[in-house]
Amino acid sequence: MRGGGFWLVQDTYELTEKELISHMSEIRKSLHMTQQELAQKSGSTQQEISRLEKQKHSPSVRTLCKILDSIDYQLTFTKKERKRKENER
Repeated sequence: MRGGGFWLVQDTYELTEKELISHMSEIRKSLHMTQQELAQKSGSTQQEISRLEKQKHSPSVRTLCKILDSIDYQLTFTKKERKRKENER
């Protein structure tokens, strides 16, 4: 998902793809989990996790969800609130 990428909303803060991957890496490290352990738990390879964390690979949504599930997180979609124009009030 290069170029436009995707966004993840965490509370009211939006994360870009790069920030999301960085955040996932930080969570993995805070859990004292190696890339190999995360790979085994998520059904990926250590090489795939490494490439992902180095921003050399964009995961599929399925892979992303498996990785997030492995660190007790989930991908959630919510409807975006639209700002009303002055003439719509």
